[in-house]
Amino acid sequence: MDIKTLISKVKENKDLREAIVFCFSTLVTLGFAISNRVLGAVNKSIWHETIGLYYLLLLAIKIIIILTQKDNKKRTFEKIERNNKIIFYITGSILFLVNIALSGPIILMIMDKRIIQFGLIESIAIAAFTTFKVYMAIRNYIKNKNNSDIIVKEVKVVSLVEAIVSILTLQNTLIAVNASPEEAGDLKILTIVSSIVGLLAILYFIVDMFIKFVNKIKKSKKI
Repeated sequence: MDIKTLISKVKENKDLREAIVFCFSTLVTLGFAISNRVLGAVNKSIWHETIGLYYLLLLAIKIIIILTQKDNKKRTFEKIERNNKIIFYITGSILFLVNIALSGPIILMIMDKRIIQFGLIESIAIAAFTTFKVYMAIRNYIKNKNNSDIIVKEVKVVSLVEAIVSILTLQNTLIAVNASPEEAGDLKILTIVSSIVGLLAILYFIVDMFIKFVNKIKKSKKI
């Protein structure tokens, strides 16, 4: 099979396209998470270790949701609804608790207690990762904007959370690598404000997701 034929098949097959995008996104996130865990272990940096663990947990949530969607194709509508509720309660609760725990690394950022050993190449890599995560969040939001499936909405929220945390990580890295002592005061204020706004935005998306899920259950009971 030549390259043109392969590209043509990918263009025509939506499921294949989504599978390729998901696999690529998974590998990128996994690579970023593992690299942070390694840096954390080598440099004894709690910041790197917690961020690495954070992304691994988000990735696990997303994989569980995607596998659930795949299995749903073999189920009846009633079983899909029941299965989605169970998976949503499990993954949604984990997502909420994980993001509450995110306050830990954010406090490290604010108190400037993180240890970061990065140069220009690493900064560029994180900037590329952030750009990719923001793109994926926008893509998932547009693609699933009118989709009422709560599991699909959860994937959208996870993508938004990943994008916000990657932006905070990039900001943290650039400040640690490039900031001069004279700029420390102003940048600390920026770190505090952006971190609080980011965390509140994440919690808003998650709580809003739960509210919509509860409202959906109430409506289904009335029918």
